[in-house]
Amino acid sequence: MVPFEHIFRVSAVSKYLKVVTMAEFTKHMSKLWPKNNRTGSVKTWTERFPPSEYPVLAFSSAPAPFPSRQNSWELQRYLKWNSRITARAKHFINSKITRPFLAVHLRNDMDWGRVCEHISPNGADQPLFASAQCLGEGHYDGKLTKEICSPSKDTIFGDIVTEVGRIGAKSVFIASDKDHMIEDINDALRAYDLIKSVTGDEDDELVDDESISSKETTENDHDVLDELMDREDHPEYESAGDPLMSEDNYDFAVMDVASNGMKRKAC
Repeated sequence: MVPFEHIFRVSAVSKYLKVVTMAEFTKHMSKLWPKNNRTGSVKTWTERFPPSEYPVLAFSSAPAPFPSRQNSWELQRYLKWNSRITARAKHFINSKITRPFLAVHLRNDMDWGRVCEHISPNGADQPLFASAQCLGEGHYDGKLTKEICSPSKDTIFGDIVTEVGRIGAKSVFIASDKDHMIEDINDALRAYDLIKSVTGDEDDELVDDESISSKETTENDHDVLDELMDREDHPEYESAGDPLMSEDNYDFAVMDVASNGMKRKAC
């Protein structure tokens, strides 16, 4: 398991509440959690789920709402990428991407397709994963359809072309867990005379040829895309002294073709 502090800044979380890393906790447990002050729930748990009747307990997700509810979105300002991820994202953006640019997340592996199969032809009234980003928390903006959940290529290319024209993008960054569609996207954008769409690879090298369509999502894909979305969601971070928060870094837009639909964001 990757330690929390290897991805996020503990110092940022500590501005909201007292926090201790797991490494510190296990090292100083006797001091932080004295035996005489420990209130355990193991007994209650085993009484409710005796191993003789429940040898295996399977949980479909984390014991918390997913996606997060709107009333907790404000807390996201305390969850910031650590300097390693921030530095890699900044280096990639400055060295590989021509501004202004569009960032696109394509989630199109078979696991997501299977999720969308659960939506009936007439649509769904209940939320599914992050469908609220398209339809509102109560789905007051309509029903969830298979096309929203897993957009067709025509929809994806059409929305990308529209967004590129809207912001005057000069390049497109693609992150995907299966098919980056680089060749098709470049073909759809031929009229705009764009630099080829790009994606990161394990060595932070630019990959923009035909082989990208069969390449799995790399760590750098998500480092860069998440950093883009993080700073776009929270423009107030500019005052926090983050090296990525200067005004010249706001010439981008983000589109997320995952978690139920196309998420449009722009600065």
